[in-house]
Amino acid sequence: METPVYTLRRAARNNNPEWWQAENFATAEEGCITHFQKESETTKPSAVFRGVYDDDAIMLRYEVEGVDAFASAERRYNGWVYKDSCCEFFVQPPRVNGGYMNFEVNAAGVLHTSHITDPERRPNGFKDFRYVTPEDGAKVEIFRWRGCEGAQPGNETPPCEEVVPNGSTSWGMAIKIPFEVLRAYVGEWREGEPWRANFYTCQVEGGPKYFVSWAPIPFFNFHTPQFFGILKFEGKHGASCCH
Repeated sequence: METPVYTLRRAARNNNPEWWQAENFATAEEGCITHFQKESETTKPSAVFRGVYDDDAIMLRYEVEGVDAFASAERRYNGWVYKDSCCEFFVQPPRVNGGYMNFEVNAAGVLHTSHITDPERRPNGFKDFRYVTPEDGAKVEIFRWRGCEGAQPGNETPPCEEVVPNGSTSWGMAIKIPFEVLRAYVGEWREGEPWRANFYTCQVEGGPKYFVSWAPIPFFNFHTPQFFGILKFEGKHGASCCH
């Protein structure tokens, strides 16, 4: 399989208070999430993402069309958001034994995130992993549209309609991940080397199941860093973009 490459463009300005707006991603590459796992029950979802970065964070914007967004009553920070309509970003900075981090957001804007150094499956998750604390999770900013009300880490909100009546059968979300959160778990990474990453969209409940990735995976398991694609930073080499 050919390894795909995605380049994060430099954002037009640092600390943009409206970073989630489409204008902030106007010059970003469009990445297509098109590799359906055979376990999928539909191939209708059409999903794309765009990414930029500034001095402090990585910013991603996802758009999903062709399916009704679904958000269950799951409002717990680090709950099982992948069962709902969900967009995900797994990222591995270049550090020996540093592991990778997953950021998963459902259509209600609820975040699930952890640091994984050994993804071998265990009943409670993985052989070696830790959840990102609510305090660090609160530093990750999330916006979503045509979804229902979301939750901040550690808080809950009233349930919304099970199937989001978005009419155009589309939804989207944007996520801003501070480098300081990545560094707090992965540690200091090596400069001068590209990162590894994969981008996903999935849904288990509320409609036909689907499991789709940007970088191809030969079998059904998103937690396969050996199949991550390459993530580069425009105008920088490896992690030298971070101060």
